[in-house]
Formats: sequence, structure tokens, C-alpha cells
Amino acid sequence: MNNNGYILLVDDMIWRRREIKSYLQNYGYSIILAVNGKTALTQIARYPIKLVITDTNMPVMNGLELVKKIVRLYPEIPIIGMSKRLENKDKYKIFWHKDDPMTNLLILVQEMLTISQ
Repeated sequence: MNNNGYILLVDDMIWRRREIKSYLQNYGYSIILAVNGKTALTQIARYPIKLVITDTNMPVMNGLELVKKIVRLYPEIPIIGMSKRLENKDKYKIFWHKDDPMTNLLILVQEMLTISQ
């Protein structure tokens, strides 16, 4: 996918980033990583990002702050929010619960990338 763009995965937990990155790469997706919202904005400015998957609770700049900035600065980039806390579900248009199977995340990724083309 890197000739068309990248998926930006934003999470402060290194093991979670590795797990999701590895899973999505097995399906041919190119993944760029960020540890918080601030580094995510740097990555968006640097690379052609086609989709953002962001955690909610992170230090420096959390996922909700990141989403507000992306919507304002890069409204064409779709966003999938993720969290282990179900109370965060209503804060995102598209949401993946971290306890759900990874196949559910893959389906959301495929749908979001199809819609945004």
C-alpha cells in the first residue's frame, strides 16, 4: 500500500502497536507508527496517510485532541478510534474495541479505505 499511502497507527503501548502493525502488514498494508497525538501530526505532515487508527488515552496529546486537529487540518483522512473502555465508543464515528477480534479491525480498515478512495 505504500505507493498509495500509509495507515497511521497511534498508541502509546508498544506491544499494542507491534501487534496491530504485524496483523495489518500480513494483509499488505503499510503502517507508520506514532506514540501520541503530537507525533502523529508530525507523521501526517511527513507521509501520505490514507487512514488513522488512534487510541483514546495517551500522554502528550490524546486521541480525542488528535481527532479534532485531523478533522480541522486534514478532513479527507478517515479515522478509526480504539480503546479498551467502552465509554469512549460514542466519542468516535468509527470505533474498534481493543478486546474485539482483530478481524473486526481489518474489516473496518478495508471499509474505510474503500470509502475514502
